[in-house]
Amino acid sequence: GASTDGPHSGKSKNRKFKDESLMKILTLVPVYNEWPHLLPIIQRLKQHTLNILIIDDGSHDKSFIHMTEYFLFGLFIIERLVLGLLFFTLDSDEVVIEIDPTIQYQTIAGWEATAQAGQTECDGFQNYKDELFDLAVGDLGINRLRLQVKSGAENQRDFWSDYQAEIIDHPMWRGVRYSTVNDNDNPFELNWDGFHFSELDDAVENVVLPMRGRVEANGDRLCINLSYVAFTKQNLPGLEYHHKDPQEYAEFILAASLHLKEEYGLVPDAWEVILEPDNVSEWDGELIGNAIIAAAERLETNGFEPTFVAPSNADMGSAIRYFDKMIKVPGAAQYLGEFSYHRYSGASAENLHAIAERGALHQIDTAMLEHIGGDHLELHTDLQDGSNASWQQFTLGYCGEGDDGGAYYSVDNQDPENPRVQIGERTRYLRQYFKFIRRFAVRIGAQS
Repeated sequence: GASTDGPHSGKSKNRKFKDESLMKILTLVPVYNEWPHLLPIIQRLKQHTLNILIIDDGSHDKSFIHMTEYFLFGLFIIERLVLGLLFFTLDSDEVVIEIDPTIQYQTIAGWEATAQAGQTECDGFQNYKDELFDLAVGDLGINRLRLQVKSGAENQRDFWSDYQAEIIDHPMWRGVRYSTVNDNDNPFELNWDGFHFSELDDAVENVVLPMRGRVEANGDRLCINLSYVAFTKQNLPGLEYHHKDPQEYAEFILAASLHLKEEYGLVPDAWEVILEPDNVSEWDGELIGNAIIAAAERLETNGFEPTFVAPSNADMGSAIRYFDKMIKVPGAAQYLGEFSYHRYSGASAENLHAIAERGALHQIDTAMLEHIGGDHLELHTDLQDGSNASWQQFTLGYCGEGDDGGAYYSVDNQDPENPRVQIGERTRYLRQYFKFIRRFAVRIGAQS
């Protein structure tokens, strides 16, 4: 436990460290409304370092004022609002840290996960879900979810429910889930009998709503990114796909949005136009731009305020090419909120800088929104060189053996009655960013 020595204790004030190299260590402690916990933390840190820099990030509980009443050896207190250029000399060796808040970069928008927690695939879900969601919000810091809706939800038959009821097997489900059957011949007239959002509902009820409650209890707000998925290469021969017509696509997006609003009171914060369009033959950059215009007009007419995420290519290089064609479509730029990309191929410093440059030019955020195996080194690079405002590895959690970085948490459900939730090896380090860099944090200039 923490030391109970008082703030004026001479014991820690004059104590010699066995390792003189500790004199060269500066420990930074960000503070936001942490006054009740701050002194015990400082007392504990003083056992390991002589130099502590406390940065008050705009606390409302007078943490900064209270801390200035105490004199602690090696303790420096900085108020964020008046922070200038900062220099420290520790012991006899010069150590220079430069922090310049007049240089500002991106504002953080959110840390994303796909709303997949093994809710339909993993035995024991009901026994591990609470622990998983508690960890994802309280320990990791997830505050944004990608809620996927498959193109095949527009169909005369509810194939997902049939699959869950074991009326059809998995190969059949895989071959039909992205195929579409038009609800009618008029894209401006919804026939609700032609839409089945049962899979979407399952994700909302089992993942989104529980996560939203936890995020709100944590003093934040859960952002929802409604992502359209159409991996049409999986379609069985002879099946149709008609959402390459921008107006038909717009009708589908409106139907899904109205459904979420009317059934759950959920309004997406963003609409991801299509997931990995470079993996299908029907979509290109120009079509994405036209789909944005059609969907935006339809959503606005029905009271929504649309912001789109695109192009979300699997390949970073093709994301740039798709973006360049998309942005040329008249009117598309005004609805675009994020230039999104994945890191499965084409990952290079050149492509990352090109993405950042286009984001800056068009005044939109950039976001790396999927890479199975993505780690803190990639995250740091995307934040620093790509100016990312949002970032995602992949799913919240999943069952099975091994840790390939496809889920923030793995679940050992060999005993479904007593499943074990385990933090991913990469997640341990991603956590240091997600948990402590919160929404609306602004990256500023710093050198060391």
